[in-house]
Amino acid sequence: MRLLAWLVRIAGCLLLAAATALAVGDIARSLASGTTMLMPLEAAARTVGLGLFDAATGTASASGVFAAEGRGATLASEIGRQPASIVIGLAGILFLFVGRPPRRPARTLR
Repeated sequence: MRLLAWLVRIAGCLLLAAATALAVGDIARSLASGTTMLMPLEAAARTVGLGLFDAATGTASASGVFAAEGRGATLASEIGRQPASIVIGLAGILFLFVGRPPRRPARTLR
């Protein structure tokens, strides 16, 4: 169990490092253009060489909020539009929270 918690914390640290690098790129891009520009997950995945959001295009149509008169947007395209630095940073914080060691019971003084 300790090894699994350690691996989850390492993954959380790596995700936070990636989010920091993406945030620095977003800041540089925003300063250069004069407007706030955040890189979406789809562009970040393409930069790394992953086709996560390209392969899922058109496979599963979303319903409800994402659908408009039978022409539903794919769920992957909606997720791909989210800012990468924020989503990856939140995932890293979640991994660090999940992998933290359990609290030890307080010792009572007698």
